[in-house]
Amino acid sequence: MTNKILVSIIIPHFNSFKKLLRLVATIPDDNRIEVIIVDDNSEEKIESVLFNGRSNVKLFLNTGKKGAGSSRNIGLKNCTGQWLLFADADDYFTEGAFTQIFEDVSNYNNDIIFYRPSSWNEDNGVESNRHYRYEKLVLDYIEKPNKNETLNIRIKFLVPWSKLIKKELVTKNNIKFDEVMFSNDVMFSVQVGLVANSIKASKSIIYCVTENNSSLTRNKSLTAFETRLDVMFRFNDYLKEKGKHSHLSPLISYLFWARKFGFYKFSTTLIRMIVCRQRIIPKLKLDYIIRPYLVINKIKGL
Repeated sequence: MTNKILVSIIIPHFNSFKKLLRLVATIPDDNRIEVIIVDDNSEEKIESVLFNGRSNVKLFLNTGKKGAGSSRNIGLKNCTGQWLLFADADDYFTEGAFTQIFEDVSNYNNDIIFYRPSSWNEDNGVESNRHYRYEKLVLDYIEKPNKNETLNIRIKFLVPWSKLIKKELVTKNNIKFDEVMFSNDVMFSVQVGLVANSIKASKSIIYCVTENNSSLTRNKSLTAFETRLDVMFRFNDYLKEKGKHSHLSPLISYLFWARKFGFYKFSTTLIRMIVCRQRIIPKLKLDYIIRPYLVINKIKGL
């Protein structure tokens, strides 16, 4: 019998119940959709009954505070849909998002469909810039789907939201989220991006990511630094393994971050980058080096 559930939406949750209700309200009560909420041991107990009798909402409880990566893996283990969507509890889907999603599921058979995201700063009530880099990846690929832009969107779209992923792609390749407190989605995203046989990008906006001063992305602690740096080392090592050296991520921003923890942390971080052969500064294109030389010689009449 064909699985009637087309899309599983996996949502990790921790201490953000009101916003979680807002998110769920933007998802249709439709038997083609499975909403999987994984609570990461929130202080406030949540129960399925709180979702107004929604038959398509399933609640799972994580043991201990293990982070979004662990919660997403629980969602992956328990989902039954043919396609995967990921959402964060404090974000929401846009009006008409699922009309577009069902249309795309019906018309296309790609492994991943990337969508333009949007973002909103809830502290000051204006558009945030958090989505800009991902929007650019989508629009650049649509405008010029050449080899470079194809690799860019496959490798650099390092968030799980605003894209539709075939579940089979994840299960066949045994891809999971890192169970760390920061950057748990980086390795999942790059692995999914590179193993996908075919991809598509859409100008449609289906998702809005929100931002405020308490967002994890703003956490600048030593733990956040060390965790994120370790993930980026593994990210670059994975790209080397796959022969994608041109898309290695330069880590100079982590050196500036390391300075905030003192000279010792800065120097040991630099040494580690060198020993592990990480790319520290962006790779300059040859024409950026040659062009000024040619201009100077032209001025001199050489």
